[in-house]
Amino acid sequence: MEIRNRNLEILIESLQLLAADYKVQREVLPDHVHVPDEVALIFGDSVVFIDDLANDRLVTPSQKTEVEKLDRLLEKMSNNKELWTPEALEQNPKWTSVRIQASNILNLFGKSKQRPNLFWLQYIQTNQGSE
Repeated sequence: MEIRNRNLEILIESLQLLAADYKVQREVLPDHVHVPDEVALIFGDSVVFIDDLANDRLVTPSQKTEVEKLDRLLEKMSNNKELWTPEALEQNPKWTSVRIQASNILNLFGKSKQRPNLFWLQYIQTNQGSE
């Protein structure tokens, strides 16, 4: 059960990341990552736990439904390359909609929007270039 609770924390924090303003998203992620992709990938990685969390009754059916709806929206957006730039992440209405949906889901969990804590992630930067 402890792992499931950790998976729920990861899901909540990934929602915090999606709900955050672009400036915060950029600040909490390393400089060497592509922020739009990373924001979506982190959420996508946390969604894989949703069935187990629902089976353990750590998420309600309505919470599960909304998380899956948001996942489908991001999947649909992935077909439009124009949405996957830093400028689009900052300014495009589709990303505004993602932020609103993520905030609404956080409310379903009884959480308010706050700066994400990506405690489970560890980034390694390699030196790329010639020797």
